[in-house]
Amino acid sequence: MRAFARVSALTAALCLAAWAGSATAQEVLDKTKDEHGFERQLTTVDMMHQTASQLMTAKQFDKAAEELEKVVQQEPARIAAWQDLGACYRELKNYPRAAEAYAAAHKLEPQRLDLLSNLGHTQILAAEQAAKADQNDAADAQYAGAVVSYDAMLAIDPASYDAAVHLGFLYQKQGKLDKAAEFYEMAVTSNPEDAQSLGSLAQIYAEQKDSAKAIDTFERAIAATTGDTRVRFQSQLGKILINEQQFEKSAAVYTELVAEKPDNASYQYNLGASLKAQKKFKEATPYLEKAIEIKPDFALAYQELAACYNEQGRYGDAINMSKKGLEHTDKKAGLYVAWGEALEKVGSYDEAISVFQRATGDPQWGAYAKAKITRQENLKKRQQAAAGQ
Repeated sequence: MRAFARVSALTAALCLAAWAGSATAQEVLDKTKDEHGFERQLTTVDMMHQTASQLMTAKQFDKAAEELEKVVQQEPARIAAWQDLGACYRELKNYPRAAEAYAAAHKLEPQRLDLLSNLGHTQILAAEQAAKADQNDAADAQYAGAVVSYDAMLAIDPASYDAAVHLGFLYQKQGKLDKAAEFYEMAVTSNPEDAQSLGSLAQIYAEQKDSAKAIDTFERAIAATTGDTRVRFQSQLGKILINEQQFEKSAAVYTELVAEKPDNASYQYNLGASLKAQKKFKEATPYLEKAIEIKPDFALAYQELAACYNEQGRYGDAINMSKKGLEHTDKKAGLYVAWGEALEKVGSYDEAISVFQRATGDPQWGAYAKAKITRQENLKKRQQAAAGQ
């Protein structure tokens, strides 16, 4: 009897629908409950949306998008359908259409942060896709749209981390470094452990030649992350420290990097160069030797190693290393200087003059080489005077 009653009820509902002659989106097909638990009628649009949801679950996003296009055409005020449509087109990598769908949803509820966030992120994806296809006008338009979306988020929630970090990225991409720094600073204030934003902010400070801020921010970024990201930040920090002649700190950074990546010739070289700059010539030597072992054409490493050999009284090694380095570079002046200094130390002044002369035309080393030639001539005179006595 109960089964018969249920069938009869369903039959009655279908008969009622047929009697009403409703072929519209509001035709009654079944009954369900809304989110508040109240009974409501399930319409054809509801059924289409449910079908689309099932297709999305099955990852048939192209078919789901087709169904959802019909849903929003028949019921343009259905926000959830616009959101699902945006999600489908994102899965299909049709980012411009996805952005349009999220924009339609946002227009219906302008104060919803999640809709603005989806819209802004999708506009960035659309811009990057257009840029890769050399569609620069389309890319610029999508980037500009993303700025508008994230600005709207901040107007609703001035403390929005999501908006701040993306605006930092967008302004950095446009080369507007002051604006980018402003928003990255806002982002890391909201989330002090955001290593990526700290790293981006440090890079901006470095480009702005604010080394003190760059160093401090890189150190914060390094403390907040691990793995390859940490290594990348350490490498960037190390270069700044060397440029600022903070060699003790740069040596500490590169000591960690060498331990992490022992086969990286640049890390070995920078550690050696940092130690050499502190006059720790013996300690620097094995790192410079390792850099050459890893990268046999590393001309600067030959030059620095020859200088270290000279400081340790290993003049023959310095000469040999200078000659080897000359085989691997067109910028030879520094190597000629290291070679000439070794010859000076062993008293071969005429040969030293000949070698120094090869560096006199170099913008960096020329003046020094000329001074060394004058020194050799004076040393020769002293030598001759001593022999005459």
